[in-house]
Amino acid sequence: MTTLVIITGASKGIGRSTAIAFAKDQRIQHLGLCLIARNQEGLMQTQALARNGASPGKMIPCSTHSIDLSNLDTLEMKIKGVFQEKMRSSDQYERVILINNAGSLGFLGPSSDLPPPSELKECIDFNITSSVWLSSYFVKFFGHEHNMKCNVVNMSSLCGVKPFKTMAMYCSGKAARDMWHKTLAMEESGGMVRVLNYAPGAIETDMTDHLSKSVTLDKELSSFYKKSKKESTYIQKGDTTNKLVNIIMEDTYTSGDHIDYWDYKEKYIFP
Repeated sequence: MTTLVIITGASKGIGRSTAIAFAKDQRIQHLGLCLIARNQEGLMQTQALARNGASPGKMIPCSTHSIDLSNLDTLEMKIKGVFQEKMRSSDQYERVILINNAGSLGFLGPSSDLPPPSELKECIDFNITSSVWLSSYFVKFFGHEHNMKCNVVNMSSLCGVKPFKTMAMYCSGKAARDMWHKTLAMEESGGMVRVLNYAPGAIETDMTDHLSKSVTLDKELSSFYKKSKKESTYIQKGDTTNKLVNIIMEDTYTSGDHIDYWDYKEKYIFP
């Protein structure tokens, strides 16, 4: 099946690793990648790494799009332009996968000491409004208007199902995204759309590095991140993104499920 994978936050971290995991999966012989993030240099690096890591004989059309997903004034215009470009391309895709990964930590600190509303709005605009609108338009454009098989993957977190001190804004954003995507799955049941909330586990990224250095983070959490870095106990990015690709390809989950890295036993082992 000819598959297009659209990845946000693709210039680094788990977004980059996900692109590489799809590229090297031998089950997908006809793959296109659409990489979205703010940092064009990082996107070009991801493009090169994905192509270099592709399984033998696999040619990967890969486009990069420098878009600030936190800017709601330009979001709709730019995303519609990218999606329309994909439909005009010579590649005829039968399946489209969205890895809705972009996000930020937002405010870190006690819930009783929040910053001004304008700062909270910026966090909500990026982590909730932008994210759910993107998934919504993805399903409308590819699934409803073009009758294509769609997979929507919301990059979730344990923080979406469990509260952590001083991370109320991040936890709330992840929980809101999870519930929105669960509702989408219910509305699209029986159709061409499959929805997954995937929690990749604790991995070493710029985000976890920031958490380990934060002076406003809960002390126990700060110690966890510092210890994980010092003792190299983080989950490897490649391990969790390989597992994500397995979950999507095996396609045995219930649409709308929240699946954590530690919950899933894969049948396919990457070469």
